[in-house]
Amino acid sequence: MVTCDKGVEDELHLQWQAEGKEHGGIVFFRGRDHCKSITIMMRELLFLSEAADYEVDLRNKFWRVKA
Repeated sequence: MVTCDKGVEDELHLQWQAEGKEHGGIVFFRGRDHCKSITIMMRELLFLSEAADYEVDLRNKFWRVKA
């Protein structure tokens, strides 16, 4: 999941963890600039797809973009 919604970590990620539910990972873009820039979003998602190990780095994780 890719989001700019600040509430997703508390409303979904932490709730799902408490309930024992799994998810494919959540990527959070903070700030208006990140959420309005498709270039920043694509660059960060491309980085994740190339550098991250799905099982270790993404699955059931909440990842904050620090670009």
